[in-house]
Amino acid sequence: MLRKRHVGSVVWEPRHPSWFELRANELLLKHRVARVAADPARVPAAAEPGGWPGLRYFRLHGSPRTYYSSYTPEQIGSYAAKLQAVRTETWCIFDNTTLGAATENALTLQALMR
Repeated sequence: MLRKRHVGSVVWEPRHPSWFELRANELLLKHRVARVAADPARVPAAAEPGGWPGLRYFRLHGSPRTYYSSYTPEQIGSYAAKLQAVRTETWCIFDNTTLGAATENALTLQALMR
């Protein structure tokens, strides 16, 4: 039904561990749905992008305290390396907005990507 209504990019951030199994990944591939790489990851596989490989999406919520914690320069550098490692369309969203860390973290990432 989704692909009958929308042909553009679709990304999904599942929470339940069953969505990180091979069968679920095959379903996402079939429908061209990318799976978010999230931090913090609820299961180990959630830390890496999955599903359709035509789009990679990183959603960084702050760690260890979700929505509050700022990322260190070293952590941001690690994400910069991941973002630059492939030529696939890649998105990165900082969602650690409660104390305003997202903007600073995004600007640091942007500077490292230059």
